[in-house]
Amino acid sequence: SKTGRISDEALERNAQSVKNFAEKAKELEADKIVAVGTMALRSAENSADFVARVKELCEAKKWSFDYPEIGRTGPDHDPVFTFGCIVNGELLGTGSGRKMKAAKAEAAKAALVKLGL
Repeated sequence: SKTGRISDEALERNAQSVKNFAEKAKELEADKIVAVGTMALRSAENSADFVARVKELCEAKKWSFDYPEIGRTGPDHDPVFTFGCIVNGELLGTGSGRKMKAAKAEAAKAALVKLGL
């Protein structure tokens, strides 16, 4: 959008779509589910809302979580960051991006898919 933010409604629709996809994949006995955020999500000012959503889920269920940096590639002046989303000691998602916030958001989104949300 022109504001640089994704509306709450759009984020919720996206989360519901991811949840529906994950449920269908589980029903079909998928071994692995991979989700990738669009450039709009990665570059949106509020892309970290996916990270916040995972955090809320973890705290509500008393799960532990962490977002470790897994890797960094590219030149020092233009790195690509890769972060993981670890829930209860298990790596549930990874994400990459030119900004740490975007990489964490992608990792959180992948973890939400794996958690079926």
